[in-house]
Amino acid sequence: RRIADRQNGVVTAQPLFPAIDLLADPLRLCERLASRLRAQRDAFESRVLFADLVSRVLAAHKLQLLPFYAYLARYLTAHQKDVTRLLAIFAQACHDLVPPDHVAPVVRKIADNFVADRNSSQAIALGINAIREIISRVPALLDEDDALGLARDLAAYSKHRDKSVVVAARGWINAVRSRFPVLLRKKDRGKPTGVRQQVLKFGELDAADRLEGADLLDAYERGALPDGFDDAV
Repeated sequence: RRIADRQNGVVTAQPLFPAIDLLADPLRLCERLASRLRAQRDAFESRVLFADLVSRVLAAHKLQLLPFYAYLARYLTAHQKDVTRLLAIFAQACHDLVPPDHVAPVVRKIADNFVADRNSSQAIALGINAIREIISRVPALLDEDDALGLARDLAAYSKHRDKSVVVAARGWINAVRSRFPVLLRKKDRGKPTGVRQQVLKFGELDAADRLEGADLLDAYERGALPDGFDDAV
């Protein structure tokens, strides 16, 4: 079937981790693994593996396990062992059904611990990229009280002397510009686009009130199609 679909040009999304999608009770599994993590009985490397599995399951099923985010936050410091992987695990566990008020303190902690002039350029770029990835998964964070200061503080690093930091800061500017450009300074907003000037709040959906192309259907029923559409119909 896959060969036939490929020949016909049909693109079918395949799950990256089929076993995770087929779990009977993913929340119970995450709760048991999180309890084992808090017990601190296993070696650090094993706990990282457990945390990675929990984050993958949470993301795949869009579950809420709020103590897990607080647990990971303890290890998000610039000098922590395997901090790059821990940041990736935290970002991976985030999704749009996680309350932003539980993630916002961790984002602020990442900004304070990584994005500071006292740290190396590698740590600053790592922090900016991690926050950008978290924001892309939880856009409601841009509606938090300190989002304006955070957005502009990180954007200011686009003038940094290190190229990796500049690239990370520009990626951050593009991410905010595509979702809530009013948070940025005017010089960073770019040309006006059709992006809505208010980010969706937690639990809010951007529901469409019309189907794309419905105006052409209305025009066809009235017999008032524009020139050039008759042949297509």
